[in-house]
Amino acid sequence: MLRFILVLLLVSKSWLGLAASPQRIASATVGTDEILFDILSRRQELHRLIAVSIFSDNKSYSHLDKLPSSIKGRVGDSVEALLALKPDLVIVASYNRQEISHQVKAAGIPIITQDNFRSLMDIQNNIRLIGRVTGTEKEAEALVQEMQRDLHNAKPKQACKKGDPTFLQYSGYDTVPGADTIINDAAAHAGLINLAARLKLKGWAPLSQEVLATLNPDFIIVAGDPAQAKTIHKQLKKAPAWQKLAAVQAGRVVVIPERQLYTVSHHVTKLVRTLADARTMQCP
Repeated sequence: MLRFILVLLLVSKSWLGLAASPQRIASATVGTDEILFDILSRRQELHRLIAVSIFSDNKSYSHLDKLPSSIKGRVGDSVEALLALKPDLVIVASYNRQEISHQVKAAGIPIITQDNFRSLMDIQNNIRLIGRVTGTEKEAEALVQEMQRDLHNAKPKQACKKGDPTFLQYSGYDTVPGADTIINDAAAHAGLINLAARLKLKGWAPLSQEVLATLNPDFIIVAGDPAQAKTIHKQLKKAPAWQKLAAVQAGRVVVIPERQLYTVSHHVTKLVRTLADARTMQCP
């Protein structure tokens, strides 16, 4: 909490040269797209959002069903196109291309960089930060309160007789999400144990096939289209080391849409609910 307070002090509008309420806001990430869309809609001020990320129209990654035609700008491929829109605030994340930040700063345009994406609390703090720099503190706090209520409602109310179920996430690479990831925090909130975190792995960390072979998760989660669950299961049954896991052989595989599994906005509550449902299946 202290870290968040210090961040707020550092990003005061006067220090950044921001207007009291920026009127031409550009967002470079899907998470910020979703947050801004919600809080600006509450004020009927979507016209202030002039550009969103290039992935905002892609339903595989974005929870935004339909963007108004007034939001014509897209942030991602061309920094020059972004600057041509003459934004008075650009919001990026630490994982955006550094070229965007450098050129925006060089143009003298105020820019905010969100750095923390490790927990559910980080998401709430990011919402409050966006509310502060856009002059929508009240709407941002209302969104945080709704998120907290949804998280409370999604949290399991009963204990499992044999203990909380365990899981691993398959990504198609030799890395898994451990501690200090939103996925791990969402799973813990849903009453699940991430075996990668139990191994003291942090962030997206490598997991060797030798170590994987010693583990016995109750189920596996995978990013993908749930409608293609059978196909994804077949792929897992061919993946080195993973194919030998009892959970894979028994078909205990939960496929979660990418926009849920990797969200960094308030829509993470959908992920928690999905994981809580998966827990119920393993813990009747």
